[in-house]
Amino acid sequence: MPPKAAKSKEAPAERPILGRFSSHLKIGIVGLPNVGKSTLFNTLTKLSIPAENFPFCTIEPNEARVHVPDERFEWLCQLYKPKSEVSAFLEIHDIAGLVRGAHQGQGLGNNFLSHIRAVDGIFHVLRAFEDSDIIHVDDSVDPVRDLEVISSELRLKDLEFMERRIEDLEKSLKRSNDKQLKLEHELCFKGIKDVDMPVNVVTFSARGLPHLRIEMWSKRHWRREKMLASVEWKAADIEILNTFQLLSAKPVVYLVNMNEKDYQRKKNKFLPKIHAWVQEHGGETIIPVSCALERNLADMSPDEAVKYCEENEVQSALTKIIKTGFSAINLIYFFTAGPDEVKCWQIRRQTKAPQAAGTIHTDFEKGFICAEVMKFEDLKELGSEAAVKAAGKYRQEGKTYVVVDGDIIFFKFNVSGGGSLVSGGVAQTFGTVEVLDLSYNQLSGELPGFNFVYDLQVLKLSNNRFSGYIPNNLLKGDSLVLTDLDLSGNNLSGPISMITSTTLNTLNLSSNVLSGELPLLTGSCAVVDLSSNQLEGNLSRLLKWGNIEILDLSHNHLVGSIPEVTAQFLRLKYLNLSHNSLNGSLPRAILQFPKLTTLDFSFNQLDGPLLPALLTSVTLKELHLQSNTLSGSIGFSPPSGDSNLRVLDISDNRFDGYFPDEFGNFSSIEVLNVGGNNLSGSLPTSIGGLSILKSLDISRNHFTGPIPNNFPNTLQSFNASYNDLSGVVPENLRKFSLSSFYPGNSQLQFPNPPPSSGHVPDGNTSKKHLRTAIKVAVIAACVIAIIFFVLLALFIYYKCSSKRLLPHATDKDGRYQTSTNTSSVGGGVRAGGLVVSAEDLVTSRKGSSLDIISPDENIAAVTGFSPSKPSQFSWSPESGDSFTAENLSRLDVRSPEQLAGELYFLDDTVSFSAGELSRAPAEVLGRSSHGTSYRATMENGLFLTVKWLREGVAKQKKDFAKEAKKFANIKHPNVVGLRGYYWGPTQHEKLILSDTYLQEVLLVFSMKILSCQSISFTSYVDVIKMSAFSNDISFFRGIKLTVDRPGRKGPPLTWAQRLKIAVDVARGLNYLHFDRAIPHGNLKATNILLDGPDLNARVADYCLHRLMTQSGIIEQILDAGVLGYRAPELAALKKPQPSFKSDIYAFGVILLELLTGKCAGDVVSGEDGGVDLTDWVRLRVAEGRGSDCFDSVLTSEMAIPAVDKGMKKVLEIALRCIRAVTERPGIKTIYEDLSSI
Repeated sequence: MPPKAAKSKEAPAERPILGRFSSHLKIGIVGLPNVGKSTLFNTLTKLSIPAENFPFCTIEPNEARVHVPDERFEWLCQLYKPKSEVSAFLEIHDIAGLVRGAHQGQGLGNNFLSHIRAVDGIFHVLRAFEDSDIIHVDDSVDPVRDLEVISSELRLKDLEFMERRIEDLEKSLKRSNDKQLKLEHELCFKGIKDVDMPVNVVTFSARGLPHLRIEMWSKRHWRREKMLASVEWKAADIEILNTFQLLSAKPVVYLVNMNEKDYQRKKNKFLPKIHAWVQEHGGETIIPVSCALERNLADMSPDEAVKYCEENEVQSALTKIIKTGFSAINLIYFFTAGPDEVKCWQIRRQTKAPQAAGTIHTDFEKGFICAEVMKFEDLKELGSEAAVKAAGKYRQEGKTYVVVDGDIIFFKFNVSGGGSLVSGGVAQTFGTVEVLDLSYNQLSGELPGFNFVYDLQVLKLSNNRFSGYIPNNLLKGDSLVLTDLDLSGNNLSGPISMITSTTLNTLNLSSNVLSGELPLLTGSCAVVDLSSNQLEGNLSRLLKWGNIEILDLSHNHLVGSIPEVTAQFLRLKYLNLSHNSLNGSLPRAILQFPKLTTLDFSFNQLDGPLLPALLTSVTLKELHLQSNTLSGSIGFSPPSGDSNLRVLDISDNRFDGYFPDEFGNFSSIEVLNVGGNNLSGSLPTSIGGLSILKSLDISRNHFTGPIPNNFPNTLQSFNASYNDLSGVVPENLRKFSLSSFYPGNSQLQFPNPPPSSGHVPDGNTSKKHLRTAIKVAVIAACVIAIIFFVLLALFIYYKCSSKRLLPHATDKDGRYQTSTNTSSVGGGVRAGGLVVSAEDLVTSRKGSSLDIISPDENIAAVTGFSPSKPSQFSWSPESGDSFTAENLSRLDVRSPEQLAGELYFLDDTVSFSAGELSRAPAEVLGRSSHGTSYRATMENGLFLTVKWLREGVAKQKKDFAKEAKKFANIKHPNVVGLRGYYWGPTQHEKLILSDTYLQEVLLVFSMKILSCQSISFTSYVDVIKMSAFSNDISFFRGIKLTVDRPGRKGPPLTWAQRLKIAVDVARGLNYLHFDRAIPHGNLKATNILLDGPDLNARVADYCLHRLMTQSGIIEQILDAGVLGYRAPELAALKKPQPSFKSDIYAFGVILLELLTGKCAGDVVSGEDGGVDLTDWVRLRVAEGRGSDCFDSVLTSEMAIPAVDKGMKKVLEIALRCIRAVTERPGIKTIYEDLSSI
């Protein structure tokens, strides 16, 4: 055990830090226009944002992360040689140039100042060069004047803020004598006085309270003003002051941009004046830089840049700028280091050990035990961790330890009641962990049940010493949301009866001592590895498995024949049954696996002939059949096209006959092993056709005659021993050792034998490259020609078919015709919504209108639920619920008889044809301003949400495809994934495919909104005061349901559940905004799905505006306005576009819905008359009655101080979200604030 740190004398208290206490801090580049800000940003971030010679080239801030150079990090990577290296980073924002009068709104000043307020530090760029070609806003270069302009604008904006704040505080103090309000009032006045505000500007109110009036300052006061960051503050003031986010309280690094000549000779006429001004106003850091030089260096290769700097005796300033900026915003980092990963974890200065552990995961902070710390300097000096421990410099620190920059830390934390992974049976501390990887350790004992780890998606505990049975919860379908489970390399035992998880995709239980037969079911697993265990029995249970893509059952005790299974393995890519005791012949069913690339049946007891079609398969790349008792000849017809076979091993069998001449057609084969058989005859010269062959083994056969002299030069391994070959060894094979030819081959002559060690000849591939280039050219020409004719045919078809199309049947108001007859669902039919297939929605001939579906006649044919089945839905007719089939009893949808267009997938996890999609049963979910949504069930059991876009809303195909590609691989637990889209030949055939979820666990977040939202294209579930019917109802848009019924209504959502929903939605938005750089654009309550009993929130219908025409976007925004989610700034625009800030406004409205239990569109009546939800909340808060806004069902919980405090904190966040656009915070800040509650 490391020694505990010795108690030392009390260290002097560090100066309190202004700014947010967070590890996610950022710095902004600020200055006048045309001083080099964007050029500097480009060179720092290696981006290419516009940097033009006119003011306000940059409007919205550009954001990027830059690597923080550190020799310590590089040294640790060299020491540990880890699999993963993660360095520290600095987040930089390029903010548009400010001008004089910015605090009053000049030159979009309010916008730009709000961008500065959002960062935590400032790079202040000063122009110290003269260039007539680059415009200066004041027509002359004077850096000191520029300094005064920028700093004064920041201070004036702060003084304006404090004036408003003092006025608000005075009003509050008239009603209350709150001590905290008084402290805040005094602090505001101190802030004014400490920046040397002229005394004639300060007057006193009737109550003796200081009152501020902003007046024009005389020039004599400029020199005496100070930035708030340089003022000495008491520790007690810091917490209050940090809530103001004052501009002049941010740390500043001054970057003096000079021309390359001045930078090289280290002289500049402006620099002494700048230095004097900075020293007089706080003495922050000054760094000279030449943006022109840095731009030139960025355009060079690294070697050229080094040579240029050496020749001109200059050095890039970028490293110094990045390190100084990182330090200026009070960031440091500690290291975690090992063979798997070396990583920098950045934290704010003065962070204690538990909070530092929390940057790795919040549960590490909760279960913190101690931190084992070693200094980087000690490790570098002594060379290894063992040496550091032996020298007594490996310390154990407790909760009060303040982490120092460069510490190398190993945290010990308690993940269960007993202090280890397995004691206590559960890992409750990991309640919110999503990824847990403890592989390659020495953990032992039995595995816990993980009953309470509801959010765990990836669990990797491989290569430890765990024993006992595998907990059933890890494999059951209703316990966890695991997608990846790896328990390989342990001592786990016992049988696996079945796997029923509906979320598990990858399962690796290899290298254990599992016994019994194969599991009956594998659930939704696509990857299953049960190799290297002691499983017994036959393979008959494979008949019930499905959707497998990778299957490894090698190194077990399986017996019997390989069953003829086909439909279950249509997605199979990799199959390994080697090292078992399987017998019988090769099953012909494997020829029907359309995606199979690797097949390994080696080391079994298989007999019978080889299947010739295996060798000519167009997908198979590796075939391993060695060490069986297969017999017969190896005859087969030459492949019709190019074979993809790269590895063929049929050694140690009983094949006879000749070496197939057809092998010469396998141009892609690299490894060929036919050794240990009964092959005879001479070797054909066609073997030279194996142009990229690297390994050939023909040993232990009966080949005779000479060895062909046209073996490819790519050959690296060759074995022809134990044959009867004769003649002279060809020259290009003489580089191989004698053991490649002897024993055997007594008549084979080997002149000038080489050393016994093998030699790998160099391959001359120039001819191959030439042939490859010719093939590529021919193929490319053919492809271009085919594409041209296909496009021409589609164009002609489109023109002809569009002329024959009839218009939609509409009513007099231009809406789709619908029937509101509530008796449309007849008799005893229990339906989960109207279920139809795409073929049920087609006409008898192309171009004609759809025959109206009459529910009385056709509901039994199209419904997906039998009357004999018990209904899962609370609105079934027998239950007495009100069911209105509004917008659904008649469907006016025009469709071709078959989907004749093209399907485009955004990831490779789904694959089906347009025909399969057209045959899929589709359950109507509802209509919106975009079109109609369906829930489709594919033949393979896959569920998809299909949004059939309304005619005229989609962009042209090229633009649509370009934007759709940006949605590829969107995978996040709080975002509904988009899978692809369909583009048909006619205007109305545009479909968007996305994930859907099981009906039993799907609920839409919607609150008491049935009565206030009756738009024809939108409908909702009334869950009265956030009631959650997770097991009773399934939500379908387009169907108006009433579920408020005695005996069926679930309990209202608790505050903890509502807060979790808010955090989940914020996390999803943060992913879209930050990781994908796209706004949601259509955020509202009905686009938030609550999944499962834990109510995991997922945002849906995001970014559709990127796929729509301007008219479609306008309709979407109008819809949001009616429902109460539209940001005010969008209302006045002729061509509105959703933005990050409009998302923030909509999210603020959703927070208010969570808090109040009212819907956004509610018109609240009261003493103030009818007002919408946002105004109603603002009025109550302004009157000091914010708590009156809270949902009455939460009254009992509000008696708990933590709940009351949390609700008030969320209300504060919500009000910030619905401020004016320039004052709204970013989603990252909101997410962090919500997560901290």
